Amino acid sequence: MVEQARDRDQHRTRTVDEYLALRRITIGAEPSYAFAMLAKELPEDLLNHPLLVSLRDSITDIIIYDNVCPSPFLP
Repeated sequence: MVEQARDRDQHRTRTVDEYLALRRITIGAEPSYAFAMLAKELPEDLLNHPLLVSLRDSITDIIIYDNVCPSPFLP
């Protein structure tokens, strides 16, 4: 949040890649994944498997896109 406020103060526009990298950290999805995994008894090496990490990253990106894209149902 501090980075986003600093960007606004400095009238900085991030590139798409910079914006996504920042939002992946600030959107708050990672803690949600941790809570979801508490109910599962999966080994640590499975939780950190590259395929599962990539899936979490993709889900986070979808959440970001959904938050940024205007809804077609709003006036």
